Amino acid sequence: MQKTSLYHGYVYFVFFVKVLFLLAIIAQLYAKFYAPEKLEDAKSWKDYFENIFIILMAMLLLYLFSHSHVNIEREERILFAIFAIIIILHTYRML
Repeated sequence: MQKTSLYHGYVYFVFFVKVLFLLAIIAQLYAKFYAPEKLEDAKSWKDYFENIFIILMAMLLLYLFSHSHVNIEREERILFAIFAIIIILHTYRML
């Protein structure tokens, strides 16, 4: 499978959303301890970026596994590992 610059741009965009998600988690922790009045806003941003990340990863999975020959590189393996951890934590939180 030949990967185009559009594909690489998409993977970098997913990483960017993941960084935003991590920053939202940090903002939520900060708000929890230092600015409780902003906690609800921080939670909503964290949830927003988490949902965007899950949707983007699901779309990436659909793209990767729709081809007959799957060649997964290091960046994708990291993304899949992060995705699996988020799904596990999200499922655990829902229990």
